[in-house]
Amino acid sequence: MSELKLYWKLKEECGRNYWEQRILAELEFLRNLFEEEDQAMPEQFCRTADELYGKLKTRGGLVERDVKEAEEALSAYHDRAKQYHVTCAAHAHIDMNWMWGMPETVGVVIDTFQTMLNLLEEYPDFIFSQSQASTYEIIEKYAPSMLSEIRKRVQEGRWEVTASSWVEADKNLTGTEAMVRHILYTKEYLKGLLGIDPDSIQVDFEPDTFGHSRYVPEILSHGGIKYYFHCRGNDQEEIYRWRVPSGKEVLVYREPNWYLGPVEYEMTSYVPGFCKRNHTMEALYVYGVGDHGGGPTRRDLERIMDMREWPLLPDIRFGRYHDYFQALEKNREEYPVVERELNYIFTGCYTTQSRIKNANRTAEDSFYDSEALGAMEYLCGESRSNRDGLLKGWRNIMFNQFHDILPGSCVDDTVSYSLGISQEAMSFGIACANRSMKAVGDQIDTSAMGYPDGRDSTSEGAGVGYNTMGTPMRSGQAASDGRKITEACRGKGNIRVYTLFNTTQYTRRETVEITLWDWQPSLCRTRVTDGEGKTVAFEVTKKDQSYWQHSFHKLLFTAQVPPFGYANYYIVEDELPVREPKMDEPRVHRMEDGVYVLENQKVRAVFDTGSMKLVSLTDKQNQKEMLDAPSGYFRYILEEDSQGYSAWVVGAYRKIEDLNEECAIRILDQKSSGIRQWITYQMDFHHSSLVVKVILDDQARMLRYKIQADWHETGTPGGMTPQLQFYMPFGYVSEKTRYDVPGGAVERESAGHDVPAVYYGAPLPVEEGSCLMLTSDSKYGYRTDKQAILINLLRAAYTPDRYPDQGFHHWELGVGVLPSSDWCEMMSQAMCFSHPLYAYSNSVHPGTFGQSFSFLKVDGQVKVAALKETEDGDGLLLRYYNCSEKEEQLEVESAGGWKEVSRSDAMENSGEKLADQGNVLTVRQAASSLECVKILYR
Repeated sequence: MSELKLYWKLKEECGRNYWEQRILAELEFLRNLFEEEDQAMPEQFCRTADELYGKLKTRGGLVERDVKEAEEALSAYHDRAKQYHVTCAAHAHIDMNWMWGMPETVGVVIDTFQTMLNLLEEYPDFIFSQSQASTYEIIEKYAPSMLSEIRKRVQEGRWEVTASSWVEADKNLTGTEAMVRHILYTKEYLKGLLGIDPDSIQVDFEPDTFGHSRYVPEILSHGGIKYYFHCRGNDQEEIYRWRVPSGKEVLVYREPNWYLGPVEYEMTSYVPGFCKRNHTMEALYVYGVGDHGGGPTRRDLERIMDMREWPLLPDIRFGRYHDYFQALEKNREEYPVVERELNYIFTGCYTTQSRIKNANRTAEDSFYDSEALGAMEYLCGESRSNRDGLLKGWRNIMFNQFHDILPGSCVDDTVSYSLGISQEAMSFGIACANRSMKAVGDQIDTSAMGYPDGRDSTSEGAGVGYNTMGTPMRSGQAASDGRKITEACRGKGNIRVYTLFNTTQYTRRETVEITLWDWQPSLCRTRVTDGEGKTVAFEVTKKDQSYWQHSFHKLLFTAQVPPFGYANYYIVEDELPVREPKMDEPRVHRMEDGVYVLENQKVRAVFDTGSMKLVSLTDKQNQKEMLDAPSGYFRYILEEDSQGYSAWVVGAYRKIEDLNEECAIRILDQKSSGIRQWITYQMDFHHSSLVVKVILDDQARMLRYKIQADWHETGTPGGMTPQLQFYMPFGYVSEKTRYDVPGGAVERESAGHDVPAVYYGAPLPVEEGSCLMLTSDSKYGYRTDKQAILINLLRAAYTPDRYPDQGFHHWELGVGVLPSSDWCEMMSQAMCFSHPLYAYSNSVHPGTFGQSFSFLKVDGQVKVAALKETEDGDGLLLRYYNCSEKEEQLEVESAGGWKEVSRSDAMENSGEKLADQGNVLTVRQAASSLECVKILYR
């Protein structure tokens, strides 16, 4: 604008003394105000700018008198300026163990909080806000003398707690139930520690989180959270209503500037434009030092107190995030509605630091199992004795879900600490599960086959520590049996009973492998029966093995176990010998015309003998071939590292090696018939190697890949980042892929980058029919492109950890062949893949419970996220969600009669009453929603 020519010269040539910065900030705010109000620049504004420029050129600078005269000349705009309101909200962004270890995080929190307490004492108007319950736990644990003063400031309303989660957690890789627990355990903890009303915590403060999954508003609403603050993710709307398919929504503020930094004199220049775009007169300015703590400085506070007196700036005030969101509420209907996920930020974070991700999924799944077993224990009349241990374990799990820990954008000290507290968490989980299985097992009648003669038995206590949690017994030995809770033998003599526990909502008919300790009878006189005495076919996979002065066999058989229940299976000695179960010679390779075949009643998988690629995969139910090209193989990728952010960013692929094609494949063993079939092969590449065991069980729809990697690849600064993938081309037309995400499922179009999923990815056929899916026990990074789906296994990022993931890794992948694309079937396959049937070696004794029993049955189109004892021990909670676009009906049947059933929220508050005394409940399940029922028994 020609009339502003001297204004621009003034901005360009003006020095930077206090008075010059003051008037320039005021002029810039007014200029933006006039422009956003579509008003011609007032003559008085242009004249004042011209006069100031003249004084600048004459004297070489502006002084107080010049500025006061200019402010007086523009005083007609004072009231218009003060119609805008700017809330200055202070916080200290503290990254949990990002580039440092836990001791440094502790020091950062203590020093930051002490600085804030000092400033709160010195500046009576100052208000400070702090997120993350873990920071308050650090004070309680390491500097408890500070707590009383913090409580005082909280009660005064001058220390705002914006912690509705234990840490500022990742919103893509954290599981549904873990997200709920962040809210529950944070609010409960802060209520006890600081005397805060849980209902008053309504903001989820996530400034630095790397993207936001689709159902975050559903989960937040379940926990009474109304408002969401973020910075990364979504570069479009700034104030909006984020709505999920159920209709629930949260009011969101997306920081338009940045989530940390100092108070600058020109901080209000963005306000007119922001307010116009968002139909409000309320703006928010976020300030404070981070990521390494620190918070606001004295200069920040002095500037705010000074600037709020300037006549030509908006009304500036110290304030709270809660206050700001509540001020926005009056214009809520003016804000746009957003109905999508807010991804993607750092796609490398779905794979980097595999061990942390493995520990997270293992811990989440283990705690789900432990709590489901605890619910069975509760329904046997017992109550979980180590509730404090489970709470401690959950806190460790939640801490590790911080957005620089679980995504892997951290240093080696962080990894060490994370894996250490993961082990502590899983220790609580496995201990509580162990005790629950014993408590239930003690009340079961296990005498259906009589009582054994155990006078000379050495089996009691055998197997202590054997293969627990599926851990290898020595470096380099694959964990072949999956996750276990206990392998210790409690039986004796020639009658053994194994109580199989099912922690899922599905009736399970699956292959089970049990360890038979110190069995004296000959295997040719050994029989397996169910609880009714019916003989069950079995196979011997190992015989006469030794372990710490004990011997064992391993037996395979197909078992059926009801939902959230158990079933007894017996190993007995027959009086007359039968044909000894045949063990396939492991080095005899059966081939059909140069291929290996694994086949059962539902799936036929054909592998090329040279490359071990899948060349055919058939859904036998629909007689549908799933492939039109070789599939199911490993690729070695070299990514471009042009951005220097290797842990965070997956670079463009510069080289792709087909490892199965280019490496020599060694077949280690193979079994091509019977209850369990498998092929094990090995390949060596570059500095690393893979041992892969492909398994197909009786009745299964899932090929299970048990993988051991000995990984020694490294990335180089300015060079390439190596990556290992499992690659699965498919042979049908698909336009979208369904992925499991926290709280539901999303369908995404193919993209040229990685995307996150918790349990599975499944390319959906355009024409209804057979569908392929990929699942895993601990992987999160998927990609679908050009009629292929892949899952990323390892990335050799070089920064901030120079040598991540070196050494041995063990994972399991599943390739599922489904007759349709029904999401419930996908979820059931994924859940059963990740939650095995647990075999508990029981003793033979009388009891009140029968041979097979379901403690709780859940029928309906839902996925159970948790079955647990209530925090107060008065009953059980059943949390579940569906992905259907229509209302569903859910039926719940309990083994024991209840006193009352009601709806519940994340805080376990009772809501709408659903039933009085009884044991069968029918309840409406709203479309695409997360819900919970609370069942009171006592």
